[in-house]
Amino acid sequence: MARTSLTQTRHRGMLALMVEQATVISESVEHDVWCPDGYLSPGIHGQRIAIAGHSHWSDDPDHPGFTRDLLQDVVDGDRIRFFTSISHFFGFEDVSEFWSRALFFNFLPSLVGPGSERYGHGSQDQIAAGTARVTRILEAHRPQKLIVFSTKAWHDFPLTEEDQGHLPRKPFPSWQTYLLKDGAPVKACGLRHPQGADLARMTADVSTLMSL
Repeated sequence: MARTSLTQTRHRGMLALMVEQATVISESVEHDVWCPDGYLSPGIHGQRIAIAGHSHWSDDPDHPGFTRDLLQDVVDGDRIRFFTSISHFFGFEDVSEFWSRALFFNFLPSLVGPGSERYGHGSQDQIAAGTARVTRILEAHRPQKLIVFSTKAWHDFPLTEEDQGHLPRKPFPSWQTYLLKDGAPVKACGLRHPQGADLARMTADVSTLMSL
């Protein structure tokens, strides 16, 4: 009996250590952006649309293909409420069709941690890396519009032209602006996380933004 208890204790300790190690290692990982063939054409309503969330979590070790693999699963038929809800906000009943056309990335470049830390903000290093990564992603993929479905993530995004006082701020819902190196604008807006959100309200806000 004592031997069984000792074995169980060691097993639990090894699992805890593995999770801790995976979380630490994850901060050196950067997830690839999900950029499907349909992003450039036909896009979403004829536009290049980027969607951002805050972070992934997992009890498994992190790896660069985490986002890409997850979104491929969604396109192949897996239904995850976050991604299903967003497609419906844009008026798409076919979830796979929407995510075959929209670019996606999370603000944190690596896992926020295991399931027990799924609501965390991430480390200061992750947040700093995430802020810098946003600029690189916008320059590389040149979306026309970016919607961040996380107020937590939006809070740490780079300052917009409106935040810096270079352009006047308009009443919500409205776009703010990032300027690429060549001066091309990227319209951006932060909305709440889809979990617990009112479908009609979110659909209306997205519809308004897409019409501007």
